[in-house]
Amino acid sequence: MTLKIVQLDTVGSTNDYALDLISDMTRKHATTDATEWVDIAVLADMQTAGRGRMNSRTWISTRGNFHCSYIINLDKLGLQEHGTAGLNPIVLHAIVTLLTRLGSETDAISIKAPNDVMIHDKKISGVLIETSYPHAVIGIGINTVVAPIQTSTSILKAFGIQVSNTDIATQLHSIITAECSVCCNIT
Repeated sequence: MTLKIVQLDTVGSTNDYALDLISDMTRKHATTDATEWVDIAVLADMQTAGRGRMNSRTWISTRGNFHCSYIINLDKLGLQEHGTAGLNPIVLHAIVTLLTRLGSETDAISIKAPNDVMIHDKKISGVLIETSYPHAVIGIGINTVVAPIQTSTSILKAFGIQVSNTDIATQLHSIITAECSVCCNIT
């Protein structure tokens, strides 16, 4: 599937930006079938109002880390019957797959339900999925260069490598769509 990347320097929340983008696109293209839209990644170098699964929790957004929200069509991915409940484990598994490809040993990675990924019991990633049917906004934060708190880690700290956030956005999208096609038998 085609991915369009919207690159931003600073934004309040990539999820909020993505939800506003869906609203704008729906108004402007009311007669267009939403399944014809390409997937979009809203990628920001910094978030000033990132948030967690519960409104009282904030994601600490350090400049340079991965802050990305994907706009995907649930129907196009075959998830209309499963909704975001079916999407969450796919996204978590995609992050684990990415981290393994980057050099993590599989047994070092764990998932802290319902939406965090850990390496050696330190948080490296968090997921927040919201719906504006038929679209889902998949918000993913990954500490790529800085571990913002003592109980977290980063790709740079854990693996000693720097990875482009654009490359991560492209790779994760590819893994997520591939896993959805396997899970939902999409050809």
